[in-house]
Order: sequence, then structure tokens, then C-alpha cells
Amino acid sequence: MKQRKHVGNSGTMTVTGEAGEAGEAALLPFEEKARLVVELRKQGKTYREIAKALKISPRDIKRALRLEARRDEIEELKGRVGRLEERLLRVEEALAGLRGFQAEVSELRRWLEHGLNRRFRQEPCIHLVDGFCEGWVWERPVKGWDMRKTRDGYVLNVDRHRWMYALCPSFTPKSLADTIKKTRKLAEETERIVEMVLTRIGQNAHMP
Repeated sequence: MKQRKHVGNSGTMTVTGEAGEAGEAALLPFEEKARLVVELRKQGKTYREIAKALKISPRDIKRALRLEARRDEIEELKGRVGRLEERLLRVEEALAGLRGFQAEVSELRRWLEHGLNRRFRQEPCIHLVDGFCEGWVWERPVKGWDMRKTRDGYVLNVDRHRWMYALCPSFTPKSLADTIKKTRKLAEETERIVEMVLTRIGQNAHMP
């Protein structure tokens, strides 16, 4: 009996009889044949050997190989899409955090504006003269800052640099300065009265 090559379920070629096995290969669905074509090509089989084993034409072999190549491309695209989805998820999480940060910044800005309005409009600082703060003096001008030269050094235009005015630790409104002045005066008067009382007590203690 004439012998010929045949492809088993494992995808390897074997030599079998011609009668039934060739017919079985011919009856395989195209997708199964395409899978076997790929396996046989990986084993180094030629188009002619594959065509004889699977009872398909060289054109179908090329079609099967193109289909497998497209499957590889699809799998690669799926992987890339998956990685993009993961990155998008991380971006969404970062954006959610950024939105929360923006809300905090907006609240901070609101309070900052409130403080600025209070400092500029309601209770200006006693160090503020014509828009310039004379409470702080620089030895030399700072690049990018609006400053003017005075006898003691350079002072900053806080009208142009409002954020510095808002954060100034030496901000002293006139009402607070007046309160401090009155408190100091009261303390001095109290100290004077205490000294007078102590002196009077001492004098009375030495009387016969």
C-alpha cells in the first residue's frame, strides 16, 4: 500500500496509509487546518509538504499564515489596550486627587483674599506708607520685585506683591497698635502706682 504523510492531533507529521487518513485531513475545518499549518511551519515544513498533508492549496496556506499573523497583531493590540486602560485608570485617580487639591487651593485662595481685603481696606498696617511696607527693609533690591530705595535700604511695594502683604508676620493694624500703646501706657501707670504704694508702706514701717 502506498504510504504518505499525515498530520495528527498533536500537529506533527506522521507517515500513514493513504486510504482513510488523507480523507480525514481533508475533512478538518479550516480553522483547525490553519492551526496545523502554523504548527507545521514552525517545524520547518515546506508549503508542498503541508499542502499534501492537509489537502489544501498553497493559497490557503498563505491565508492561514496571514490569519495567524493577524491574530498575533490582535493579541498585541489587546495587550496595548490593556496597558492603556491601566494608565487611564491611574490618570483618573490622579485627576481625582487633583480635583481635591484644587478645592483646597480654592478654599485657601478665598481665605487669602479675605485676609487681603481686611488688611488693605479695613485695617491697613501701620508700616504701610503709599503702598510700600517700611516694616521690612532689604539691603539690596530683589530682581523682579517692585521696590524703592529709602535712607535705610529698599522697601517692597505690597500693592504690587499682595501675597507678601498677606503672609507678613509683622502685620500690625492701627487698631491693634493703638491697643498695644494703651496697654503699655496702662502697664507703666500701674507700675508707677505700685512703686508709690510700696514706698508709702516702707515709710510707714519706719515711723516710731
